Amino acid sequence: MRAGCVHGHPVLGPWPIAGLRAGGAPLEPLLVLEDRDLREREAAALAGGTSGILHDRTGWTVGTGEAGPVGTFTGAGTFQFDVAAGCLRATPPPADPALWAHHLLGWALPLLVSSHGGAVLHAATVPTPGGALVLCGPSGRGKTTTSLALAMTAESGILSDDTTVLTVEGDGPPLAWPGPLGSRVIDGPGVKRVVHADAVGASPEPVRALVFLEPRAAAWSCRELDGPEAVVTALGSLIAADGTARNAAFAVLAAVLRRVPALSVVMPDDLDGLPHAVDELLRVTG
Repeated sequence: MRAGCVHGHPVLGPWPIAGLRAGGAPLEPLLVLEDRDLREREAAALAGGTSGILHDRTGWTVGTGEAGPVGTFTGAGTFQFDVAAGCLRATPPPADPALWAHHLLGWALPLLVSSHGGAVLHAATVPTPGGALVLCGPSGRGKTTTSLALAMTAESGILSDDTTVLTVEGDGPPLAWPGPLGSRVIDGPGVKRVVHADAVGASPEPVRALVFLEPRAAAWSCRELDGPEAVVTALGSLIAADGTARNAAFAVLAAVLRRVPALSVVMPDDLDGLPHAVDELLRVTG
C-alpha cells in the first residue's frame, strides 16, 4: 500500500505511517518491509560477532547489522536499512505507534533516502520570500526554535523539521524537499507535540542559503563561509547509509555550495533577542 510521501519519495509499506504527506512525489519509491524477527535476529548476530554496536545510549542502540545499519529503540521497534535489497526493514508498530513513526521517519527513512542520490542533512528548513533557509546543526543548537521563529516571521510553515533532502538538477537552484509533517516541540517532561502540520505542501522549495548554527551566545552574529570551510562544515551535518551514499551525497553537496551561500550563524541564548536575530537573518539572506 502507498503510505504517503516524504522528501519527494512515495513510501510503500504494509502500515499507515503518521507524519507522511499526501500529494505527488516524483522521485523513486521507498519500500518498507515488515520483519517481525528483525530484533531477535540482530541480537543473535551481535552475540555471534557478525554485527557491532556503534552507539549504545539509554533508550536506543545503533549498530552495523548483517544486512546494513540497524537501530533499536526501546518501546518503539527495530529498523534496518538493507543495503543489498535497497529497502527498509522494520518491526511492526507497537500499540502506540507515534514513537515508532517518529524513529522511522527521523532515523531509518533518511538512511534509505540517502541511497537515492540526494544529499540528506541533519537540518530544519523554512520557506521564506527569498527562498528556503536550511538550518543545519547538531541537537541543541536551536534548529527547532529558530525554524519556528522564522516560520512565524516569514508567515510560512516548516518544510522539514530535523532532516532535509537537497537535490540539484541542471543549472537550476538547489531544491529542498518537504520532510515529515510539521515540527515536534516540547510540551512537558518527555512529551512532544506537532505544530505547523498543515502549513506546507509536498512541492520542493528553491534553496536560498545553508545556515550552520553555532553554539548560542549572548549576541547574534553571522559570517559567510568560504568554499573549503563551507564543505568541511557541511560534511558534519551529512547523513549517509554507507560509503557509496556518502560519495554521491558529497557530489550533490559540493554542487549546492557552488550555487548558494553558506553562513555560520550564532543565535542569542536569550529568547528576548530571537526576533531581532531572525529579522537579521532574513535581511542577510533576503
